[in-house]
Amino acid sequence: RAAVNNGNYGVRYELTVDLVTQDPTRSVGIWLHPSGGVGHHVVGLDGEVWASPLVHDRMAWLVGTVDLAQRRTVSIRLMLPGGSFGSQQLIFTPDVPA
Repeated sequence: RAAVNNGNYGVRYELTVDLVTQDPTRSVGIWLHPSGGVGHHVVGLDGEVWASPLVHDRMAWLVGTVDLAQRRTVSIRLMLPGGSFGSQQLIFTPDVPA
């Protein structure tokens, strides 16, 4: 059967992430690594929209930080930027100043 693969353009990814810790004094950094290629990225983090500078596949962009004393569930929305090869990684790191 014939099929058309138009790629991932226009696909919106919606994630709900539960962050678990035994130490509510900690914070978490949320990073985007565009392993699929260079681009300008837009990410929705808990209803706020953040736009990146030009990010290369050898770097990561700090989207935001989460203070675990105030909240532990994060809502993330993102789309692939035009011209990317599609691969993106979200990286969560501990103890980034909130």
